[in-house]
Amino acid sequence: MDKKRFAECINDIKAFNSELDSLNDHLNAIAPGAVCKIGFSFLDSYTRLLSESVGDGDDWVSWFMWENGFGKKRFEAGFNRKKIKTVDDLWNLIQESKKNGN
Repeated sequence: MDKKRFAECINDIKAFNSELDSLNDHLNAIAPGAVCKIGFSFLDSYTRLLSESVGDGDDWVSWFMWENGFGKKRFEAGFNRKKIKTVDDLWNLIQESKKNGN
């Protein structure tokens, strides 16, 4: 998989997740505390498949999306402790990790 297709896949996940958040916001307005879990297992499987397809042995894809908020939190990662803000940063982090044998 090349970097362009990788970015498209990450953006697809981000859009799907935004739709789930919107659905849960509407559901919560009707029934406070309710959560719709439809799609969660799909997201997990898609994320795992995306990671495997780019050789992400350190689970950086999942970290980028869920812990780093798709780059919004600007957490640092990798050997050089760079801020990971974009999909390009994530791609470079994965490549660095593979190069260093992680």
